[in-house]
Amino acid sequence: MDLYALRGSKKDIMKQLTTLIISLFFFTNINCQTATSMTAKETLPYHQIPEAPTDYSSGNVIARMIDGLGYRYYWATEGLTDDDLIFRPSEDASNVIETIEHIYSLSKNILNCISGKAN
Repeated sequence: MDLYALRGSKKDIMKQLTTLIISLFFFTNINCQTATSMTAKETLPYHQIPEAPTDYSSGNVIARMIDGLGYRYYWATEGLTDDDLIFRPSEDASNVIETIEHIYSLSKNILNCISGKAN
């Protein structure tokens, strides 16, 4: 997906952002459940941040923000083990997988809002 091609309404951009977040959630689950190989790293999005655009249009600024979020999310979740996913910093806190599921549910709520569906 060429994020620098974002040239639409805010609704279109939000749909693309939501799709990105949901995709990252699924890629993270796949990455956590299988052994990470060099081939898998090369095919997953955001293992490296894309080149910055040359102009500062509103679409490019939003695309760069999404690139930064995707890059940070990729490296924050890369290589997580089952022990990492069930880690709970305190009794009252959510564990890592619950936090990822929460981010996923927020992404679905944003998509439903943009699509005019009830949550």
